[in-house]
This record gives sequence, structure tokens and C-alpha cells, in this order.
Amino acid sequence: MRRRRWRVVVLALAALYFLVPLLSALGFLAMDRAVAGVPALPSTPVPPVALRSWREAILAAYLMLIAGAFAANLLRSRLAR
Repeated sequence: MRRRRWRVVVLALAALYFLVPLLSALGFLAMDRAVAGVPALPSTPVPPVALRSWREAILAAYLMLIAGAFAANLLRSRLAR
């Protein structure tokens, strides 16, 4: 009985481990699409091309951090064996 409860807890934590970064990335991508459709303000001193490249760089860095976290966990679990 105790082992079954522990297994349920482990499965729930594993689901959270994968779902939280995935849902966060999906929300970030949805925000990116929403912001991409908004025209730049006429008084903006920065050209839209620079803003677009900056947005793409931040998005790439964010996704690389997520992938790095997963890779680090895989490496840690393999080294622990």
C-alpha cells in the first residue's frame, strides 16, 4: 500500500517535471506570436528589425535553457549510475 502511494507521487512529480517547462515554453511562444502582430510605435527610436532580432535571440536563449536543464538532468542521472 505504501509503495503504491509512493509510485503515484513519483509519477505526479515526473509529470510536473515535464509539463511545467513545456507549458511555460508554449506560453512564451504564444506571447511571442501575440507581440509579433503588434505594430511598432511611431515614436520608437529603435528600428523594428532590431527589436525582432532581439526578440528572436531571447526566445532562442530561453529554449536553450530549457533544453540544457533537461540535458543536465539526463547527464546527472547517468553519472549517478
